[in-house]
Amino acid sequence: MGFLTKLFSASAVCFGLVSQAQAFDLNGSHYADVRGWRVVQNQFGCSGYVPGTGPSVIFNTPPAGGWQMIFVDPAHYGDVPGVVDVDKYSFDDTFYVDGGYAYGGFDLSLRKSVGQGRMLYADIGGVRYEQSLRGSTAVLLKLEECWTRMSGWTTQSNKAPTRAFK
Repeated sequence: MGFLTKLFSASAVCFGLVSQAQAFDLNGSHYADVRGWRVVQNQFGCSGYVPGTGPSVIFNTPPAGGWQMIFVDPAHYGDVPGVVDVDKYSFDDTFYVDGGYAYGGFDLSLRKSVGQGRMLYADIGGVRYEQSLRGSTAVLLKLEECWTRMSGWTTQSNKAPTRAFK
């Protein structure tokens, strides 16, 4: 299991962010539309996805900070191995699946690949996903902005900032 996934799984249990009673959703305040992506803000933080037939991948910045890559996954529960491919780069992780969503880490190297990439392909427990990354740099920067406003982060804050590419 990847470090970020372990951290998120522990955080989800401690803070109750993911549970059957309060499953992740994209309802909330519309924050912005940028380059074909929509950013919403709700109790789960700031989330970016391509609107339309349903989200293939969701980029999320939780209220406590950090980054998550989330996939709709009604087929699994618990820890599920997965791989995310962005152009020529491949990232293995263990996703935590609960409430119909698979939650994985979204570390700096993966965010940089997504920001520079053309296509994202993922396989989580045999469920396959595909997402164009057109506009992904813009949406990651917009998520950083949304999180900064939502959290009230300033240079004098005692918590670390949630940065897209630093």
